[in-house]
Amino acid sequence: MEFTQGCLDGQVFTPADLKKLEDLPSKQELIAKIAGMIKQMPTKVALAVNALPRKTAYAVKAVKDKMEDEA
Repeated sequence: MEFTQGCLDGQVFTPADLKKLEDLPSKQELIAKIAGMIKQMPTKVALAVNALPRKTAYAVKAVKDKMEDEA
């Protein structure tokens, strides 16, 4: 189907404008993307919080190994 123009909330759209609107994601797709980003946030925070002690332990072990090698 080909449109010659459209109107939404009192604004007139040309065929080129309507083509741009066709390419926009749906409301459900946007909600799913936002939900996915919100769900990822606690996981990323947990990984960052757990990474600090793990990296510190690796650093302490590396220093200990180096001191043992030198002794």
